[in-house]
Amino acid sequence: ALLDGHLKLYKTGIKSNEVVLHYFTQPTMIAEMASLEGIKFPATAIATKDNTKVLLIDKEKFLRLLEEDSTFSFHIIRSLTKKIKALELAINRNLVFDATTKVAMYINNNPIEFKNGKNKKIASELNITPETLSRVLRKLKEIKIIDKKLNLLDQDKLQMFINFNLN
Repeated sequence: ALLDGHLKLYKTGIKSNEVVLHYFTQPTMIAEMASLEGIKFPATAIATKDNTKVLLIDKEKFLRLLEEDSTFSFHIIRSLTKKIKALELAINRNLVFDATTKVAMYINNNPIEFKNGKNKKIASELNITPETLSRVLRKLKEIKIIDKKLNLLDQDKLQMFINFNLN
């Protein structure tokens, strides 16, 4: 379990590049699937914040809690469904979407992180270069979806743009 801090979950791509799958913030469970399936953790997780604290839970106690405590089991199911959604988004971001759609979806799903984030980190998370991110942001400014300070100007226009690019 992640008690405090942030973790970046990634896999290394064919070209030795990091393909970011998800960023975890506390508090959250991590590695539930690996524990349940008795497999090695399927990706690399690194702390992205100083003083990150992770709690190791004994596998036997974890399994016993799942069997005996329906509330705990429900929280694990919720945690797993959130991770499935995040993985689906990562697959779409990395295999299906073009760069513009990736950025538009990121703005739609993470407006605060987009506004306050660093372009290099956002580009890494979207698996695009910072230069590509800059070009896309310029395009979104030109069509008046965002302004020069990266404020979202028109949520409906952003949603229409995403829907158009997904079909």
